[in-house]
Amino acid sequence: MKRVILFLSVIFSLILVNACQSDIASIETVSSAATPAGDDHTSDSSDYESVHFAVSTPEELPAAQTPQPIPVTVSPSASGTVSPSETPSVQQTESPSETSSVQQTESPSETPSVQQTESPSETPSVQQTEFPSETPSVQPENVLSETAVAFIESSDFPLPSMKTQIQRKKPFWIDGTIRAASSITEVLVQIMDDHGNVRCEADKQFPVEDNVLAYQLLDLTFSSEIDCISEDLRFQDLPVGAYNLRIYAAVDGGDALLLSESQFRITDEYWIQLQPNSLRGNYSTALAFFGSPERFLFRYRYKKNSPIITVDSDWVNQYVAQATCLNGKKWTVHVDAVPYFEQACRYLESTYVHVSSDKYDSGPFCLADLVLKMDGTMIRRFTNSKEFISHHSFGTAIDINAHYPSQRDKIANREQIYQEVHDNLIYNGIVEVNGKQCYDFTYLGNARRLIHDVPEPIINYLLYELAFYRAGFSWGAYYPHTCDAMHFSLSELSPDLFVDGPYAMRKVYDYIDDTP
Repeated sequence: MKRVILFLSVIFSLILVNACQSDIASIETVSSAATPAGDDHTSDSSDYESVHFAVSTPEELPAAQTPQPIPVTVSPSASGTVSPSETPSVQQTESPSETSSVQQTESPSETPSVQQTESPSETPSVQQTEFPSETPSVQPENVLSETAVAFIESSDFPLPSMKTQIQRKKPFWIDGTIRAASSITEVLVQIMDDHGNVRCEADKQFPVEDNVLAYQLLDLTFSSEIDCISEDLRFQDLPVGAYNLRIYAAVDGGDALLLSESQFRITDEYWIQLQPNSLRGNYSTALAFFGSPERFLFRYRYKKNSPIITVDSDWVNQYVAQATCLNGKKWTVHVDAVPYFEQACRYLESTYVHVSSDKYDSGPFCLADLVLKMDGTMIRRFTNSKEFISHHSFGTAIDINAHYPSQRDKIANREQIYQEVHDNLIYNGIVEVNGKQCYDFTYLGNARRLIHDVPEPIINYLLYELAFYRAGFSWGAYYPHTCDAMHFSLSELSPDLFVDGPYAMRKVYDYIDDTP
């Protein structure tokens, strides 16, 4: 009996052992099927990093993802200091290009986590207004962190870019305003060639006690009394090639800070696209009249040493028209200017004037009689300086009586005209002379030349006061750099200069008929 029991125990033990071995083999088979051949813990860890952390260096990024320089960025200081262009801006949830990209909530042990509010001690936290310490400073080391300085670019006179066509030997104007929280002590603009050599620079320095908190690069009035840095940048002296423009500013207690940087080219193309910067500080006024740049920023070409330009025929066909003016004659003008010219001529033909003095009496005469010579409307050319495009090229200007000395382009004429009109000409109001309603004037001066018994220096004043001003034109007598009393224009100066400028001469405020 004992042998039988022993035999059965052995048989049961063998069965139990075989069953356990079978279960173990099944488990190994399932485990082998779940793990691909060749994978290990290291490779799993690598995949985890690339998916969750996307850790990479700038060298590993594709070219399209590499951060590019920007003209102006905001510095880490609370006051908003402007940074050099080579430093990328920092957002709230990502780091500059020099620092590997990070996640908000986790990182591998070898890379410190950069969170919005905390980080390991070896890497400063990235806040909305802070940079990590390994990122180059956005301002020179010696500039005080509490100093704020910014460059605000002009939309009318933008900084040049590689898309800007700057013609060789022609001026180009830049504008913008530098603003600071403390006194500006220096502004420096440099133009360097592609080898890093400074080819042109302009530097302005200001005493601290002047407390200059804002400085504009370009004086839009081109007044000789205002010293602007853009006047000293001689783009026209640069040969064909690629250039780098940099704008620096320093404030009290700091070194010069790079505010903006841009690249551009000087070209010598056959056809030139007229740029806003190439007008003589009156682009904004022209844009206000025309409404859109394409209506006056045409393509043109010119011959060396010639003041005449050739304008793109497509622009001419679209925007040049004929206005019916004095005695039914056709004047070639811009299509947008037609109603203004025709209105001015209606005033010329319907207005009567009377001028008297102790020596002579003009009697009532038609204002149009003072137009002794019409010297041109649309004439495609440069100005007399041969550096700027004349507004005659747009068809918005007219010259009248250019052959008289007092009406010529000469700055000394302004004082003469102003004295004759302001001091020697008295407006008496609207009177009836020989059955005609007239604007009546008394002249007290001693003019040497008379036109229809009207002193020569005041003839174009009368044309402007009683016709062209009423029709919306400005007067070239108010150019800040010269006096061009023959010139009346729709797209340059403000007519307000005639009313409240330093040489204001308006006398007539009530008219016989505002709608002749």
